[in-house]
Amino acid sequence: MGIAERKKRQFITRENAIVDEAMKFLQLKEPHELTIDYLAQALEVSRATIYQHFSNKDDIYARILTRRYNELLQCFASLPEEVTGLEQLKLLLKRYLNFCINNTGHYLVQRKCENSIVRENLGSREQEAFNQSRKVRLDFFSKIIISAQRSGTLKPGSPLLLIGAIWGMLNGALDILALKKFKEELYAPEYLEHIEDYILSGIITGGNYE
Repeated sequence: MGIAERKKRQFITRENAIVDEAMKFLQLKEPHELTIDYLAQALEVSRATIYQHFSNKDDIYARILTRRYNELLQCFASLPEEVTGLEQLKLLLKRYLNFCINNTGHYLVQRKCENSIVRENLGSREQEAFNQSRKVRLDFFSKIIISAQRSGTLKPGSPLLLIGAIWGMLNGALDILALKKFKEELYAPEYLEHIEDYILSGIITGGNYE
């Protein structure tokens, strides 16, 4: 391995360590409490080293979200193509719910970053990666929505509007669960099934989910 390749790997390793440390911090505390000074001290590097990787905290939030969304897309990659668009949508909802519930700590970090990031502050590298990740997700979801609409099983309308509505309802339901708003009452497995039922019943043609 040459010197250039070794330095490149070291750079990537250190960058991942910064993101990992930020995620660990955000599982316990709020974004406004995270500082570049804390990350530098925790990783035993200088502030300048942190700034070699990220220009500000928003860049770090963006990297966390991009990593999280890419992991989510990997969960969706194996959706069967031989089933209908509606069946794919049902599977997508189930997988997203399970993806979030299986690690509520990471889900809460995701939500904190989504609510705190100021996209205008992003550096060009993180902005490009963040936008590309978003485009891939929207294209993927839109394809499933359009397929279900063409078959007549999903109400007509802008795919982006439906995606936004579904995303909002899913995250609202997950927030209640992850934040333990109702404690034991909502930890039954049926809760996740109800989320799917209520969301789909509003967008299936005729409002008849069954």
